[in-house]
Amino acid sequence: MLLNGTIGGIISLCAIVITFILLRWRKKNVGNRVAFVGLSDSGKTVLFHQLRLGKPWPTQMSMRESEDDILVTDPRGKPLSLHILDMPGHSRLFYRVKEVLPTVRGVLFVVDAASFGENKQAVAEYLYDVLANPHVSKNRVPVVLVLNKTDEVARRKEGANENAALTEKEGEELVEHMSTQLANEIDLLRRTRAGSHGSMSDLSGSRAAGAAAAASDFVFLGDQKHSFAFSQLANPIRFCCASAQRGEADQVQKALSWIATR
Repeated sequence: MLLNGTIGGIISLCAIVITFILLRWRKKNVGNRVAFVGLSDSGKTVLFHQLRLGKPWPTQMSMRESEDDILVTDPRGKPLSLHILDMPGHSRLFYRVKEVLPTVRGVLFVVDAASFGENKQAVAEYLYDVLANPHVSKNRVPVVLVLNKTDEVARRKEGANENAALTEKEGEELVEHMSTQLANEIDLLRRTRAGSHGSMSDLSGSRAAGAAAAASDFVFLGDQKHSFAFSQLANPIRFCCASAQRGEADQVQKALSWIATR
C-alpha cells in the first residue's frame, strides 16, 4: 500500500512538472509578439505608429507589414518589452494574418467605431476568423478589441465641435453597444457557417472535396445551446476605446500591459 501511494505521488508530481514545463515552453515559443489586425481603414497603422513614437501619426493605408519593439509597464511599474506587428487589413492578405497568428502572445483587433454601423457584418466575419484560429482558440490567446476613432463618434454627437470627445460614461455605452452588436452578428454568422458545414452531403466530386477542406477549419464559437456571448469563449477578451489620430491611446497601453502580464 505504501509503495502504491509512493508511485501515485511520483506520477502526480511528474504530471505537475510536465504541465509547468509545457506552459513555460508555450510562453517562450510565442514570445512577446502582438498582432494588430482588423479591416482596412480601421486605423491600425496610425495606432501602431502612435504606440511606437508616442505622438499622433498621419493617416495612412499600408499594404505591407510593419513591426517594432515597444515598452509597456506592468501594474508595479516594471518595464516589459513587446514586439508589435501591424498586419494589412485587405481581405486578399488575410493569409498572412493566418500565418502570423500561431506566433503571437496576443491580438489587438482594431475596429473603426465611426463606420461600424455599415461595416459590422464584415467586422464580425473578420473577428470570427481570428477567434476561430486554432492557435488563438486552443491556447486561449488574449484578444483586445480596440474601438478606434471615438473622436469621430463624439463629433457626430456634438455637432461641429472639432474638439469633442466621449465622456467615460459615453465610452462605456459605446463598448456595450458595439459588443452587443458584434455578438449578435457572430451568433448569426456561426449558424450560417454551421449550416453550410452540414450541407456537404448534398455536394459531389470536386465541390465536395473543396467544401470538406473548408469545413475541416470550421470552429463553432461559443455555446451551441445559447445565443453567442463573448463570455462563452475560453480566450480572455477585453474592449477599450481609442482615438489614434488624436494620440489618445492610454487604454490601449493598459491593454497591452494586460497582454504582456498574462
